[in-house]
Amino acid sequence: MVRATKQNSEMISLKFDNNDSITIKNVNGNYYFITKMGNESEKTIEISLHDYDLYKSFDKLYKRTVNYKPFDCGLIDKEFKKEDSNSKYPLVSNGVITWYSDGDKYEEADSFQLTKEKDKYLLTINKKKNDGNKAHIKIDTTYSRYSFFYQPFVELCNELEEMEFEFPQISIEEYLVKSKIKKR
Repeated sequence: MVRATKQNSEMISLKFDNNDSITIKNVNGNYYFITKMGNESEKTIEISLHDYDLYKSFDKLYKRTVNYKPFDCGLIDKEFKKEDSNSKYPLVSNGVITWYSDGDKYEEADSFQLTKEKDKYLLTINKKKNDGNKAHIKIDTTYSRYSFFYQPFVELCNELEEMEFEFPQISIEEYLVKSKIKKR
């Protein structure tokens, strides 16, 4: 179960059952995913159907990014192609999304990978920078190396800011999904 704390309109913290946490900060329109790493260089956080609203938001992000459709509106219904198909560091490779922190060289940048499994997503944070015990992944909304693909990540952050974590009202869709999980 995920517990969220909204510090203010610019920051939200997600705490997971295993005491892992992600803080998302909005600084001048750019978003930073910050995770305490301790001495670890890699950490994986599971986002499952048990946290349905969070799962649904990551599912939307994943599908739009893997299908190369950064915009989700009727005005622009354009499918973008892989710009970096020959790149050593593509955004999507074999169904795995890898975001390297904007503003840093690839080789030195903290990053995260989003991998889809049957009923869950695995968010793996990789820390390369040697600046304390936290990983910082920047999503730049002006000069992103991934062009318009920052858009689904910004929408994810906006959805997280709007989510009701304290006393959520379960939807029929969520009830049916959770009922299906219990029957397994």
